Amino acid sequence: MGRLASVYFSKVDPVYGFVDRQQVEELIVRRWTTSTVNNIEEAVLCGIASLGYLFSQVEPTRAELNLVESARATLERAMSDNPSATSITAWLFRAIYLRVAGTHHAAWMASCIVVHMLEAAGLHCEPTSESVLAIPAEQVDPETRRRLMAVAQHLNIWMSFDMGRSRVSLYNESMMVPAAREGDKTGELMELLPYSAELDPQKTPEAADLIAALSAVMERTHTSPPSILAQCNLALCLCRRLQSTNVSFTGAMMDKILNLTAKGISAAQDILDARSPWHHMANVPFQIVCVLLAFDSLSSIAQLKDAMQCLSNVAAIYKTDATREALTTASLLILLHQRWKEKGASELDKLTKLFPVFASDAITDEPLSWRPEDTSWLDSIAGEFYNLDYSDIDQLLFPTHS
Repeated sequence: MGRLASVYFSKVDPVYGFVDRQQVEELIVRRWTTSTVNNIEEAVLCGIASLGYLFSQVEPTRAELNLVESARATLERAMSDNPSATSITAWLFRAIYLRVAGTHHAAWMASCIVVHMLEAAGLHCEPTSESVLAIPAEQVDPETRRRLMAVAQHLNIWMSFDMGRSRVSLYNESMMVPAAREGDKTGELMELLPYSAELDPQKTPEAADLIAALSAVMERTHTSPPSILAQCNLALCLCRRLQSTNVSFTGAMMDKILNLTAKGISAAQDILDARSPWHHMANVPFQIVCVLLAFDSLSSIAQLKDAMQCLSNVAAIYKTDATREALTTASLLILLHQRWKEKGASELDKLTKLFPVFASDAITDEPLSWRPEDTSWLDSIAGEFYNLDYSDIDQLLFPTHS
């Protein structure tokens, strides 16, 4: 148990930090020396151990599956009990595990349960002397309460958005951002939540608001691979939302997006190398492939190889239906893009044969000749053409068009 807890605290806790390590270690000692732990505390230990197994090996073991099932049975039997910080913690461990290794529906249901339990326990808002609500009988450390709420909201919001379902919205939620602590990256993820709210399917933000959110997200500094993946995932979702409103990306904005996608690919590969199966490890490279194809520029197409190699590496190590489907779909999208490009190139080839390049000299109408190796002028024109925005072409062809 000590080894599994060490894996948990080295790989999971720095990103989803909501438990006190000293208290957990004391609980482990008490469990194996005096056996004076209750069922919910046992479920907490099962949650930590199952995540320790998940983040230390590729294939699930029978012990891991038994721990997950034991925690589930215990938590569901206690559903009618008043929620406590301990039971909420155990349910949050279950939601995190299911987010990585379970089905989307089960993970979403678990995340909803956690948020509802926080509200039922009165741990979803900062206590004030003016509140008419009863102060919870259980005394919970303020920082623990904030971290439980922050991680629970993060999971519920993103799983709801991913599945197109309603998230749990608490009308009187008023929680402060958790304080930073050494070696902890939880705050980096939590600070993305306000920007995530712009993606609520029930909202119709203006393009300017989405662009401002995208710019703010890309300007942020994220320092650990899982945190970088979360940043990249949010930026890509904002890009897709903007593209659906016919907003195009050029110039400095395009360069910033491509810089972030390059960081996202590198972060996903780092996570794979560490055998830490974070849920965005395959999702982000797949989204990057889609966005790069949509951009359809020389710079974006040049980045496709790295994205596909990363996605292929993930599918080779984690041989699941989801990773195989992601790789196959990405390959199909590239093939369709290639066929579309080839068809366009074929049509252009026919046109150049019908209308060859002629010299501009008015005296002769002979076709312009050049040495095959002398293509510097063509490269220059092509480079300028690919940097043109369609609005620029419109202005060139129709100068009076508004």
